[in-house]
Amino acid sequence: METTTDRTNGQTNAFNPNRSPLKLRPDQEARWNTFPVDQPLTFDQAVAIVNAARQKDGTRTDVGAGALDRLALVVAPEDGQLVVLKTEQVGTQLRPMGDPMPVRRTAFRQLCERADAPPEYISKLPAKLAHACMQYGLSQRDENKEKDGLLRLAGGELRAIVSSKYARLDDHMVLDAVDAALTKHGVRDVVRVRGLATGIGMTLRVTWPGEGVAVRSGDIIERGFDLLNGEVGNRSVGIAPCTFRLVCSNGMRRWTDGSRRLSHIGDPERLREAFVDALPVVINESKGLVDMMKVASERLIENLDLELGGLTQFSLTTGEAREVSRTVLAAHGVALPSDHKAWGPLLTERKDVTVYDVLNGVTAFAQTRTPDRRGEIEEVAGNYLATRTR
Repeated sequence: METTTDRTNGQTNAFNPNRSPLKLRPDQEARWNTFPVDQPLTFDQAVAIVNAARQKDGTRTDVGAGALDRLALVVAPEDGQLVVLKTEQVGTQLRPMGDPMPVRRTAFRQLCERADAPPEYISKLPAKLAHACMQYGLSQRDENKEKDGLLRLAGGELRAIVSSKYARLDDHMVLDAVDAALTKHGVRDVVRVRGLATGIGMTLRVTWPGEGVAVRSGDIIERGFDLLNGEVGNRSVGIAPCTFRLVCSNGMRRWTDGSRRLSHIGDPERLREAFVDALPVVINESKGLVDMMKVASERLIENLDLELGGLTQFSLTTGEAREVSRTVLAAHGVALPSDHKAWGPLLTERKDVTVYDVLNGVTAFAQTRTPDRRGEIEEVAGNYLATRTR
């Protein structure tokens, strides 16, 4: 039994549903795996890591949800854990059927969306009130809403609730499709994996080590593609051009005309044909990213203060843009003061900073973020590069 200490009276109390919020199980552990520059992974080694992460997360099963208004939410009295039960109609009553399913964070957000309840707000309410709001929302019948769904489980825990039309294009299926595409084009044993994210979102960064290009002396850039997927309704299947900078392991990707994004709807077998067709196009477009980086390395910035402040136009927060500023200036031997209001003169007097330097400041900062946010910021870098080298 979980206990908490009330600091106002020194007493230790059990979980109190009238005061304490709901407890939720964590999602699959998110991890970005970066490997030594001289020890990239083979495709098979990368697949083994993805499979190991999957096994660690728990046995995967899928269960038809049935009528969503017959899902019962229960708050465990001993610790406040939110669980879901399927129920069946017996006479005039609904009775539980099957084992209770502890709810993970992503599944909680999806349940809240179906109940028309704001998840961030609900998660802060006392458990009893939060439970009542969610159960009421799920019980309402709306002709415009889907009436049933699919429950996705891992280790008996509810990791997602998705549409009954959801195509289960799971990581192992996506990897099999890419395997077939690489094999057909004769490059399966040539490519190497430079980065790998596991969790509710998978990313594989695949490059051609033998075709690196020097943007500057000793600054080698490899090109390739990023493979992305999500299994819990959070991400489509995607393949996009990427680059990898050997000197610092900075990565970047950009969605281009040749990129592919496939929603989790329809026949999963369409993956194989899509990847076979897309692979040579995406690889060719990755050459364009390297060419833009060459241009960026020679393009000096006239007003660095405006340039760095303008990064918020590319979906960086103000705080993130400031961290990128620190990173860029640190690479030039300058430590910016804690008071950002004093930065103006220090930035505007710099006339030796290039677009390539700022680009690398963004991608270096991306490495300090969570795997999902890292990928988003690496896309920011790609968009910034394209905009500033037109």
